[in-house]
Amino acid sequence: MSPKATPPPNGTALFFRPLVISGMVACITSGWVTVLERFLPFWQGGYLVLLTGLVTLETLVVDQRLRARHVRRSLPARLAEAAVLLLLLKPATYLRRGWAALGRDARRWLAQPATFLDAEYVIGALVLLTMWLLAVEIAVHLRALEDPYGLPQDRAWGIAALKDRFVMGAVVLLMAVGLQRLEVGGTGLALRPTSVSGLVLHPMLYVGLGLLLFGQARLAILRAGWERNEVPVAPELGRRWAGWGVLFVLGVSALALLLPAGNTALGLYLFAWLALLATLVAQVVLFLLFALLFLLLAPCLALFRVPGGQGLRPPRLPTPPPPPAEATGGPPWLLYLRLTLFWVIVAVALFLVLRTYWRERRLAGGWRLWEVLLGWWRALRAWLGRWRRGVTLRRRGPVEGEEPTPSPSRRTWWSRWRARTARERVRRLYLALLRRAAQAGHPRRPAETPYEYAAGLAPYLADEEEALAALTRAFVEARYSRREFRAEEVRRLRRLWRRLRAALIRSL
Repeated sequence: MSPKATPPPNGTALFFRPLVISGMVACITSGWVTVLERFLPFWQGGYLVLLTGLVTLETLVVDQRLRARHVRRSLPARLAEAAVLLLLLKPATYLRRGWAALGRDARRWLAQPATFLDAEYVIGALVLLTMWLLAVEIAVHLRALEDPYGLPQDRAWGIAALKDRFVMGAVVLLMAVGLQRLEVGGTGLALRPTSVSGLVLHPMLYVGLGLLLFGQARLAILRAGWERNEVPVAPELGRRWAGWGVLFVLGVSALALLLPAGNTALGLYLFAWLALLATLVAQVVLFLLFALLFLLLAPCLALFRVPGGQGLRPPRLPTPPPPPAEATGGPPWLLYLRLTLFWVIVAVALFLVLRTYWRERRLAGGWRLWEVLLGWWRALRAWLGRWRRGVTLRRRGPVEGEEPTPSPSRRTWWSRWRARTARERVRRLYLALLRRAAQAGHPRRPAETPYEYAAGLAPYLADEEEALAALTRAFVEARYSRREFRAEEVRRLRRLWRRLRAALIRSL
């Protein structure tokens, strides 16, 4: 699909949601890193928190820009994105060891490619890819709530999916906080003294970001309903919604920090005793199940029992001789040829991956890193400036003699038209026909189906019954099915709509 020249999304839609999702994913990553470092002392993955937050933020912002330009993401593009993430991960693993170690290991990779996949890199790749896919999935569920013609079951499923991901991340963070406080010694388990710093603040930050995420989900559902019912929406609603959401979360977090917190040792020991009791009950239940299974299978096993002393001993087989040693020799040029072919294939694959990655970033409206960062900084400054001016105006109040600043004008009909898919264009054509017919004195009754309305409107359209039937049938397919319309079909329906509009004008 070729991109369309549409204006870029505003700063709130472009940055706020990706920033919230990437922040949540970074918090979950910090929990996973803490858990893995506790069980794998040789592994250090603190760099993954920052790396995961940055790469997910970049991916989600690019998704927003491509969606605004009506460019559909393909599977090869996603795979290329994942490959670039894995390439960025390898240098990040050497931040603690230094660049000299990276140079030494890079020379070893040329002769021994298998050493590239060490344990630290594999664990980091699993964590990074899992968190990256989680961020993409959360964004997809949130985007599905914006469909104005979606079914209520789809919206309920999207909200339930967001809740599941949120609860999963909260469990990981609480587990990480508990492991950070738990100390295993020779005498048993002990709790370290806690302080309001470090990982203890991550659950609070995660809950705050989760509240902002569900606030955006609620806004998406409201916007879909307003768009479906053609209710005008103020352009600055998204910015105000985000600003008040941030203020609410900051207030709740400050109140939580000011509340006194007691020792949680009693709760931890109570939880341990409950877990022990549940384990004992589970063992008793499993013992009873296996005993019942043994009693049921005992008669069958008795049929195949061999009497004692009459069993046949298996014959002794001679020990097989050891296999002959394989010839490991060979010309030395064969090893170099294999290595050369391997690295040529890797270079071609990297070229294809980077070309796909570059192409999508160019379609998103900015490939060079400096331009992207500068655009982000300008959008953030503009958003902060608008928010500051709004706060100043509310505190100051209207000044005598000052004219109020007019709100941005509503988008034109053509701009709203271009911002829709083919199925939505077909629906808009039929709705435009309903408005024209109502202006001509033929409104549709609330309980009237499209086909009933077409039968009542046909006598007023001279020789255009077939055009009315075709447009009605296309609207029913676009509204109540998942059929995708081609561009030539939309153009043909638009020509039919023009003929019907002219017929309505002649009927006046």
